[in-house]
Amino acid sequence: MPLETPSGAGRRPAAVPSRALDQAGPRLTWLGLALLVFLGACLRWIRFDLRFNQITFAYAAYYQPVVSAFEAGDWYAVLTTFVGLHPPLYSILFAFLYHAWGAPAGYLLMSGVFSTAAVVAAFLLGREAYGDRTGLGAAALMAVSVYQSHYALEVNNYPLLTFVATLGQWTFLRALHRPDTRRLAGWIATMVAGLYTHALVAVLVCGQFLVFLGIHRRRYLRQVALAALAVAVACSPMIPPVLALVTSTGTYQNETIHPLALWSSVIEVMTQRFGPPAIVLLLVAASAAGAWYGLKDPRRVRATTALFAALGVVPAVAALIVVQVASAEQYPYYLSCLGPFLVLAARGFLGRGDSPAGRSPSFGWLALGFVCATEVAFALGEVGEARTTIAQAERRPHAIRAALARKPPPDVLWLIAPPLFGDDDKRAVDPVYLALPKWRRCRYYGLDLGFEYVNYAFGQPFSCGTMVMHTFTDIYPAEMSFLLDHYRRRGDRVSIVMYDVVTSPAYVPRLEAVLKPFHPVHQVVGGTHLYELGLDSRAGGVRAGGRGEGGAGHAPP
Repeated sequence: MPLETPSGAGRRPAAVPSRALDQAGPRLTWLGLALLVFLGACLRWIRFDLRFNQITFAYAAYYQPVVSAFEAGDWYAVLTTFVGLHPPLYSILFAFLYHAWGAPAGYLLMSGVFSTAAVVAAFLLGREAYGDRTGLGAAALMAVSVYQSHYALEVNNYPLLTFVATLGQWTFLRALHRPDTRRLAGWIATMVAGLYTHALVAVLVCGQFLVFLGIHRRRYLRQVALAALAVAVACSPMIPPVLALVTSTGTYQNETIHPLALWSSVIEVMTQRFGPPAIVLLLVAASAAGAWYGLKDPRRVRATTALFAALGVVPAVAALIVVQVASAEQYPYYLSCLGPFLVLAARGFLGRGDSPAGRSPSFGWLALGFVCATEVAFALGEVGEARTTIAQAERRPHAIRAALARKPPPDVLWLIAPPLFGDDDKRAVDPVYLALPKWRRCRYYGLDLGFEYVNYAFGQPFSCGTMVMHTFTDIYPAEMSFLLDHYRRRGDRVSIVMYDVVTSPAYVPRLEAVLKPFHPVHQVVGGTHLYELGLDSRAGGVRAGGRGEGGAGHAPP
């Protein structure tokens, strides 16, 4: 139902003719939403190969401390362990999936589910604020959003953040309209889930409390005080790690940047992150128009105020960059307010489509359709270019295929390449990782060898089936020698694939200096390098039946 009437807070709004027209065909509304969800799922699924790369395994490695605590039943550690600056909700979900399945593809699919669910959340938010048509418009914009799709299959909390933040805004509007026990409980639950997902949700929560108090003043002061107390109690386990982060000098080590330079960096990467620049600017203009329409309509002032307050995340991110907590490349932070932004944009396109004045103007629907079609075409173009790159790579010889074609396959596989990107390009592909098994269960390996697993100098190894895989972006002589000595004592056969080193020619001699004592066989395959270690101890060594058994007396560097 529409959020409010001029008659005051807390009362059911009067019937709205246009909304009654919407209600005459609820099946059509839900059918439209189902089609948009299907479209959103397809646009995210086609990016699967683009997001399966070294970053997938690197991000998965970051959650090892939480997974270990989860498997040990140490729930206090689970609830208080931050991954970088990120609260533990996504880490907990990751630990559940690791324990139940553990295939790398599963982590991408879990994020894809949350990203697609954000389409439904956008519909609910738009419908609660302005009506069914605006809800469908917001769902359409979320489904085709290039910006959201770029982060939809990340092995991190950003897809979850988009969903939880948008859903939380919906539960807030419901509680703002009628703060009964059930709606307040829903609002509290999403606030807690959001705060356990990302610290920026604190900005949204503070804005929601301020809007609630500003609109209702003292009328529901007891209810809002109890809601704040419930949120504080539920989030109390995070107080110690938050204080530790706030007081740690390591939290403030990002490069500071002038606000004008920040704006320039956003413009420079707009196509890579947010989509076609013209469409992005059109969405900004439409959201401004939507806010204007909403503030002029007395029945929609509350909803519009709440949605506009959510955009306070943008200056909050700028402030984090200024104090060096966040880097200028933290573009996914803005996902926390994407839902309200798209609802306002849909409102701007559709004008007064859910108002008593009647139906939306055809021009508004045409403009919204043009934006959606352009974003879909842009996404298909990105994926098409990536598919072409993959097809070309598959026709060229490569060391990874030569290594995996060996009979029997290697016991240990190292993948070495320079860092792909500063903040990885969502449009790029890495054909090397596409040759690896995506659906096979992978486990953390080497946890008993004495090194810190999240230390990437050891390649953050995973045991996938009968093969252990390491990923490196640099040459680490001491750590690599330690690992090779471990595998030599076990009698394992190691294949090392090094690629994309045209711009880093020093990698080859540096790696060969590390490998020299182990007498590797070197082969150049299509410009990539394959080193195979035929280990002398194979005849008397222990075969790889017992993964994770380290040798005694060999401490890591």
